[in-house]
Amino acid sequence: MLYSTSTKYAIILLVELAARKVVGPVGASDLSRTTRLPRHFLSKVAQNLVKSGFLRSSKGRKGGYELARAPSRITIADVVRAVDGPDALRKCIFGLFPCAGERHCPLHPTWNPLRRQIAKFLKHTTISQLARSIVSLPMKPSWAEGDEEETADCGASEGSFYRVEACVCAL
Repeated sequence: MLYSTSTKYAIILLVELAARKVVGPVGASDLSRTTRLPRHFLSKVAQNLVKSGFLRSSKGRKGGYELARAPSRITIADVVRAVDGPDALRKCIFGLFPCAGERHCPLHPTWNPLRRQIAKFLKHTTISQLARSIVSLPMKPSWAEGDEEETADCGASEGSFYRVEACVCAL
């Protein structure tokens, strides 16, 4: 994996919020249910996204999380750097040190051009694009047949977890 589980969950959360047709905050319980992310971990990731300026949070009975800026202005690279740190896209494939080109690992000649292409892709892919692309994915993959999914009563479509998960795992 090129990024952490926290980053994966952050992308899933942002895409889920961007794909919803509701205006205003969405509760952590509803988001946890539709994304299938553990609520405590979702809240931790969401607070990081609030600090980074991607989300706004509000307290109270009608509180929750909402996008702080347009999803078309949030790139995947922005999210990766916010969650995994500014050098996240310069990692050595072996995790030895940031790949600045001075010290070479055995895979450097192969990995470095690939890493640059991946970074370019992530810099040009937005949360909005991912949210739009999940609409064309099937509601549930064949391997999930019989897996009952709860849906939130706030606009999330049945199967949204599978759509977002498939989209994020493709990154």
